[in-house]
Amino acid sequence: MAVGGEEMARLVNARLAVGPCAEIGPTRVFEDREGPFRAMADRALRRRFVVNGLALTDAILKLQAVGPAATVTFTGWDMTAAELIRHGESELILHRWDLVGSDPTSLALLNSPDLLEHGRKVIDHMGIIDAPACSEGEPDTGPRALLALWGRDLDRQFQNII
Repeated sequence: MAVGGEEMARLVNARLAVGPCAEIGPTRVFEDREGPFRAMADRALRRRFVVNGLALTDAILKLQAVGPAATVTFTGWDMTAAELIRHGESELILHRWDLVGSDPTSLALLNSPDLLEHGRKVIDHMGIIDAPACSEGEPDTGPRALLALWGRDLDRQFQNII
């Protein structure tokens, strides 16, 4: 999450600096951007998550001020400020579930048709052909469908890691 926020802010700020038609380069691959973050102590990483989240919020607000049609290419998709915000929400909700599992808050957050639609768009724009899906007979909506889209299983048992 910390490195994703930094990458999104980098791309938004690059777009703002050079204008709507100039080349800003692609989203850097995970291997190129995550190394320094994996080496950080937990406290430093948590601090960077907050700092990068604030920087991303600032960048997206500036992009939004340019106009609703202004876009930044992230993960192969030209996203508007609204779509970047939805992407960030999706990441936060999905990774919250990764940490705490299927508590009532996670289930309520995951039960968003907008997040499922967004996830399907991301998968499509990233060119992922064999995206995971629900098992035969499972509904293709709701928390189970959203988690399956990202290769997760709603029934996974969690152990207390804190």
